[in-house]
Amino acid sequence: MAGDLILLTVPHGAKDNDRAAPAVGHALHRLLLGQGLKSALIISRSDRYTAIDMNRGHGRGTAFRSEVRRVIEEHSPRLHIDVHSFPDEIPRFGYQDIVLLHGFEHPDADKPLQDREFLVRYAKMLSNTPGVAACVQPSEYPNDVCQHAISLGMSRDRCILAEHNDDGDHDAYAVAHAAAIAQVLSMKVMVSGTETSQDRAREEMRYVGDTDEGYNPRTGPKFSVLHKNKVSLTPEERALVKERGAEWDCDHHRSAVFKSVVNGKTWYVTYTHRCYNVTATLKACIKRFHDFIKGTAESVA
Repeated sequence: MAGDLILLTVPHGAKDNDRAAPAVGHALHRLLLGQGLKSALIISRSDRYTAIDMNRGHGRGTAFRSEVRRVIEEHSPRLHIDVHSFPDEIPRFGYQDIVLLHGFEHPDADKPLQDREFLVRYAKMLSNTPGVAACVQPSEYPNDVCQHAISLGMSRDRCILAEHNDDGDHDAYAVAHAAAIAQVLSMKVMVSGTETSQDRAREEMRYVGDTDEGYNPRTGPKFSVLHKNKVSLTPEERALVKERGAEWDCDHHRSAVFKSVVNGKTWYVTYTHRCYNVTATLKACIKRFHDFIKGTAESVA
């Protein structure tokens, strides 16, 4: 019978491997502990390119994989999240924030490694967090950490390999996972095609913002639509963003504004993991960043 521990593993935690994975793992671990949950975080610092890839069969028997096995055998985790990350430019991931990989134990297997229905539901839970877009995609390679966990007794619908965008908001990803995990633990999972009161409440949260100087927090499409239709800022727009200081200094001066074109209309968006504002002009969006959005970015870890 499953216990109440949440197991987090990071098999590619070495420098220049999965760049965002250790940060996401640590942030989520802290959040779970802060919520009074039991969490175990296990990170490998073995370089997958020059030493051993811990997510392949030859990684079994190493100190990292042995510790994963020990935790599973002794604590029967309620949920296992294998944390990975990817460069933003990978085309097949479609510039998503979080991608849950669904695969088979081997190419000729007739039973999937994980429960796809559960992964789809979990992705929807993740996407309820403002600023986070998640999806499920097929895996191209064996996910041996998950495969081994399942062979040790983990349920197929409680074992997740999650890829995270290296260039995204790592704290927001942790917040999204923490919220999704809370739903899983309470068994309040989403039903396809159904909107629950919790879903509506989260949708309301997406529009949190003051209304000074005529800003209407109900202006514009939903965040998920805006994010799906992102386009690049022009060089002139990016220069204006930089000139007016609408950048995240803690994240290599990443632009705090993105542009989206929905049904032929251009929108500008600024957001954190807590909320977002959307405007019809870049200058107005930059102002919203300085007047409101930037102040919501304090760490919640």
